[in-house]
Order: sequence, then structure tokens, then C-alpha cells
Amino acid sequence: MNKQVSSPNRQARRTRQLLHDALKRLLQEKSFHALTVNDLAEQAGLNRGTFYLHFTDKYALLDDYIREEFQHVLLARLSPSASLSRETLHLLALTTLEYLAQTYERCRSSDKPVESLLERAVQQEVYHTVLKWLTQDQKPATSSLVSAETMAMVVSWSIFGAGIQRRQGHREISSEALAQQITTALLNALSSRILVLE
Repeated sequence: MNKQVSSPNRQARRTRQLLHDALKRLLQEKSFHALTVNDLAEQAGLNRGTFYLHFTDKYALLDDYIREEFQHVLLARLSPSASLSRETLHLLALTTLEYLAQTYERCRSSDKPVESLLERAVQQEVYHTVLKWLTQDQKPATSSLVSAETMAMVVSWSIFGAGIQRRQGHREISSEALAQQITTALLNALSSRILVLE
């Protein structure tokens, strides 16, 4: 009789998912500031020791949760094999703007640490997505005065910064229209790379 044993990776993913689900449920009841590691572990049906095997604190859990949630949202619109083009850049900008707007609406006013963690995680995910696009199709003959890392930094902060600026009172433009304008502006900066890639 063969007893199937869970692999450590599968068990770790399952535990992380239990903690993500617990965080999501508890954030509907109280502010992040009011949550404790005990609350999270108990809600997930785990002990504190198990929590600490996976995360250093509740902020690390939140960071992991935000990144995974945003990656799922991106993957719903962008293929994992997507490359840099007008369409993918537009979808990245639109998805980021919509995700930020929706997530800010869910945040309680007392949860400023959540907002700053959210912002850092989203900006970094956008950066890594753009960097992947810029480096995956790069041909050896391609030369540029600007490194892929610098270009990814400029693009990610342009998209992300527009989302932050919009939140601070510039809401008269729709996410779609703003994403279109961001895409057009960025294409001018990226045009030499896109022409080489397409």
C-alpha cells in the first residue's frame, strides 16, 4: 500500500495559501494594523511557529499576498509569453491603474502601511514585467544608450506614478484613456527597442 506523501514545495504552497486566505478574510473584519500573527495563524488553522517558518512577520505575508494577487491579475490579461508591444504595454498600464484604484478603495484609512507596501510591491512587479520583456527578445546586435534596467525603471515608474497621481485627485480621466496616453508617451521613449523587437 503506497501512501502518497506531499512534497515540501506543495505543502509550503498550501500553507502560504491558507495564510493568504486568512489574511483576506481578516482584512474584511478589521484593519491590518489591528491584526496579529496569532490572529492570522489561528484563522488559517496553523500555529505561530508554522507562520514564522514561512514569513518573518505580518508585513512579509502582506507583501507576498499583494505580489501574488497582482501577478494573477496580470496573468489574466497578459500571456506569460507576452513580449513588448503597443498592446502589451497598454494592457500593463491599464491593469496596473485598475488594480491600484480597486485596491485603494478596499484599504481602510487607518492602513497607511498597507498602502506603502502595496505601492512598493506593485511598482516592483511592473518593473520586473517590463525588464523581462526588454531582455527576453533582445537580439545580440541591439545596442542602446540606455540599459534595459534603466528603461524598465523609467517605464515602471511612469505607469505606477500615473496611478498614484490619479489617486491624489486627478480622477477626471478614465483608466482606459490614461493607459492610452501613458502608452503613447512611453512608446516614444521605447520606439527604438520596439522596432527592433517587432
